[in-house]
Amino acid sequence: MGIKKIFSKGFAEFKRRTMMLRERRKLQKLQDGQSREWMALGKKAWESRIDLSAYGNLKKLISDSREIAGQLSDQLDQLRKAEEKTEGEIQKEKGQYRSEKAEAETEKREKDFQVSRYEKEVEKTESGLEDINRRISDLNRQRDQYSSRLQEDQKSDLEKKEIRQKIDAVGMEKEELQKELEDQKEALKKTRERLAPEKEAAAKLQQKIDAVVKKEKKTLDKLEKELKNTREEIRRATGKQEAMNREIEGYYEKLGKKLARDTPPDPAVGKEMARVKNSEKKITQIGEKLDKLESEASAETRSAFWQMIAIAAGGIVLAVIIVLILISLLGGKSDPAGDPIPPPTVTRGGSSF
Repeated sequence: MGIKKIFSKGFAEFKRRTMMLRERRKLQKLQDGQSREWMALGKKAWESRIDLSAYGNLKKLISDSREIAGQLSDQLDQLRKAEEKTEGEIQKEKGQYRSEKAEAETEKREKDFQVSRYEKEVEKTESGLEDINRRISDLNRQRDQYSSRLQEDQKSDLEKKEIRQKIDAVGMEKEELQKELEDQKEALKKTRERLAPEKEAAAKLQQKIDAVVKKEKKTLDKLEKELKNTREEIRRATGKQEAMNREIEGYYEKLGKKLARDTPPDPAVGKEMARVKNSEKKITQIGEKLDKLESEASAETRSAFWQMIAIAAGGIVLAVIIVLILISLLGGKSDPAGDPIPPPTVTRGGSSF
């Protein structure tokens, strides 16, 4: 077979294959849509309540499945109401516990402030008592020193008089400090008496806060568990409902397919039936076209097609080889170092340097 004939028959085969591919895609699209059209026809027939006594078994399957789907729908409605109710209870409980805890925390902050104030007073008074006791100790040492000096024989009467005066001054200061010490002790006692009930009240308020938090956790944990279980039931029921809906759609499709094959169209489903018949007509036409295209093929045209592919592939390879050779030839010579050899320089005398 000559090259011209190979390419003529090869292109014809290529065109035939391209047309077949295009028609098969159209056919697949129509067949995919046909299932939906059968389902729409069956559903319309069911909803229009046309006479389906000829399909008693299929009719019962649809009826039973729809009944189950209705029960699942009612169950889902109840579950969603339960979910909504539990969510509302959770929010209500959170608000209630938040309010109760905030009230107790406000009271505790007030008590903590009083406790802190009294504790600072106690600390200040105790520090003051330590200072007074240290001063009294110092005065006792001074008095003892003065008393020792008073016993010395070499002291004159005037010196002894001065020492007695100092002892008296020390005694007076000590007496004043003793009085102040008693006053401060009494003040400390009263402050501690006021502090004790405030600390007790603050501790009770903290216990109340802890109890509220514990109760809140227990209540919310229970409600969250209920909500989780309800949502799991919703998930399972939704899955069952979706599966049942798919089953019903399958029955509608079977019913529509039977109606399109067995009975003349009822006016109630005329529109849906027309779509089904139109698709069937198109599918038949495409099938006939594919049969015709298939019959146009022969061993000769198929062989020419593959020979054309081989020649084209060989031509591409040859073209690549030629391009590579030309690149190699036109690339220029290089010296051993890899740099191109420069052309000779010509002077007016014709000599090269």
